[in-house]
Amino acid sequence: LRLIANNVCLHNCPYGIPGHSNLLSHSSQSKDKTQGFVIDIYTVMCGLQKIKNPAEFLMADWIRPEDVHYYEELCDKTGNSNLVLKLTDRAKTTDWLVNVVKAYAEKSYDGNLMDILNYIGNKGGYAQIHKLPMVIGALTGKAKTSELLKLEKATFLPEVYIDNKSLNGFLGRFIKNTCRDKTCYTKDKPYGECKHCYNLAEKIVKINENKIGEAISFAEDLVHSITSGRMFGK
Repeated sequence: LRLIANNVCLHNCPYGIPGHSNLLSHSSQSKDKTQGFVIDIYTVMCGLQKIKNPAEFLMADWIRPEDVHYYEELCDKTGNSNLVLKLTDRAKTTDWLVNVVKAYAEKSYDGNLMDILNYIGNKGGYAQIHKLPMVIGALTGKAKTSELLKLEKATFLPEVYIDNKSLNGFLGRFIKNTCRDKTCYTKDKPYGECKHCYNLAEKIVKINENKIGEAISFAEDLVHSITSGRMFGK
C-alpha cells in the first residue's frame, strides 16, 4: 500500500485531474510551445478556498506522523504488510525535507503541522515563483506585466498555524464511524450535515486575521484577471 503522507490537497479536489496535474505535466515538457510559461491558476484557487474555509486544512488528505499506526494496523488486518509512505515535495529545501523525514521516522512532531505538510503558504523552500518564464511571457506579449507581478502575492498566502498535538484523537471519529455518506460543512457549504472538522478548525486553525481579507481580495482579483482575459490584454 503506497500513500502520500504529507500532501495538503483539498478533500475531493475539483482541480486535480485533468486540471492541475495536466497543466503541470505539459508545462514541464522541454519541447512544449509554452517554453515553461504557465500561470498556475489551480494553486491560487486551491489556496484561496482553504483561506476562505479553514476547515479545508483539516479535511485535506494528509496523514500525521502520530497517525501512521492506524494505516499499519489496517495493512496487518488485510494481510498487506508493506506500507510505503511517500513524502513530498522535491521542490522544497534540504533542511525542510530532513525535518519532515525525521517527524515521520519518529512518528511524532511538536510544532506547527503545516511546517511538515506540502503547503505553499508556509516556510520551507518555496521562496518565490520561478521568474524567467514569467519574464519571457511578458516580453513576448503572452501576458501583461502589470498582472504577472501580482501572481506571487496571490500564490503565497498568509502562513497558517495548527498545533500538531492538538489533533491527538482527531481521527478517532473516522476510525469508529464513516463520514462517507455525509456532506462536510464549511462556510461555502452551510448545508453540510457534519461539522466535526469545521468546529475543530474554529478552535485550532490560526491565520493572521489582519492579512486574511487582503489575501482573499488579491487572490480573487487575480483569478478574475485570468478567467476574464484581463491578464492577457483582452
